[in-house]
Amino acid sequence: MACQSITGITRLCGTSVVPGTEKLWMVAFKDLYEISGTDVFTLGASSSLVNAIGLTGSIKYVEIATLRDSTGFDSEGTMDPTKGVNFVTNTLTLKLADLTVENRAFVENTMAQPVSALLKLRTGRYYVLGLGGQLEMTGLQATSGKSSGDEVSYTITFNEIAGLTPYQVDPTVITSIIE
Repeated sequence: MACQSITGITRLCGTSVVPGTEKLWMVAFKDLYEISGTDVFTLGASSSLVNAIGLTGSIKYVEIATLRDSTGFDSEGTMDPTKGVNFVTNTLTLKLADLTVENRAFVENTMAQPVSALLKLRTGRYYVLGLGGQLEMTGLQATSGKSSGDEVSYTITFNEIAGLTPYQVDPTVITSIIE
C-alpha cells in the first residue's frame, strides 16, 4: 500500500471534552461473522466510521454493568522502523461491582474466549475493540475489601494487538447491534 498525503486537522476551539465511559456492551468474537472479505465489519467510504458489524442471527452486544468511573480503554503504539514493527496495544479495563455468582460467571465466560467490546464515551461517541479476534482477558483481580470504605469488585483487563487505536462507530448503527 502506498503512503498517503497527510490530511489536515483543525484544532478544537471552545469545546470541552468530558473523559470517561458512559456504557459498555460486549459480545463473544465467535458470534461475529465476516461481511467484507476477511473482516467482521465495514467502514464508511467517506467517514472511516464502522458502519456495519456482522452479528450472527439474533445475537447482539449485551450491556455490562460496571462501577462508575471504572471503564475505559488506553492505546499504546510500538513503532520500530529498524525492525519493521508497527502496532498498537489496546487495553480495556473495567470493574464489576461485588463478587456475585453472576459476575463470577461473566469472568469465567470471558476469560475463555476472545470478545468484542463497544463503548459509549461521555463525549457521545462510540468505539469498538476486538474486531480482529484478539481482545482477550489478560488480567483479573478480585477484592473483598478490608474496611467499610473499600470496594468489593472484580477488576478485569483485556488486551489486543491491532493496527491502530479502536475504531469509532457510526451512531446510526448502534440500535441495530445492541440489546
